[in-house]
Amino acid sequence: MQHYTSGVGTLQFNAYGQETSSTSTPISISWADGAAPSSIAVNFSGSTNYNSPNSVITNNSNGYSAGQLSGLSIDSGGNIFGRYSNGESQLMGQISLTRFPDNNGLQNLGNNYWAETYVSGQPLSGGPGSSNLGVLQAGAVEQSNVDISKDLVNLIVAQQAYQANAQTIKTQNTVVQTLLSL
Repeated sequence: MQHYTSGVGTLQFNAYGQETSSTSTPISISWADGAAPSSIAVNFSGSTNYNSPNSVITNNSNGYSAGQLSGLSIDSGGNIFGRYSNGESQLMGQISLTRFPDNNGLQNLGNNYWAETYVSGQPLSGGPGSSNLGVLQAGAVEQSNVDISKDLVNLIVAQQAYQANAQTIKTQNTVVQTLLSL
């Protein structure tokens, strides 16, 4: 009979490698962003302990060599694809969009966190382009709508106009002072 103990539980096996008893302790997780703590229960049922040598039984190849994740891409449907160094591309997930009937009714929790309230209504979630949720444009970066060179020229023109008006007021003040001294 063999007995194994780890930080999450204890396993006991008979001489044939079959589990005879097990105990487990839930793992507690505390989240840094203030969310309620969670726990993960570990279930050892069905575990075996067969003492035999390991070997490769079959070796099937799909035509691709081993590859490393080299980049990500997102299509207009919100599908996230992983691109690998061996030329393969795999679907990794999909972006989900959510909106509320009344965005002004959301409660501001700070640090760019918002919470649903009775006024905001229930969240409406789905993929891009469905249920009036908007669409994604892959590969696009939103840029500033300010033309710096045009606005700099306008600033110089405004500064010159201000200086001209200030000079006019100064000249008018000199004329008034001259008239008053006569």
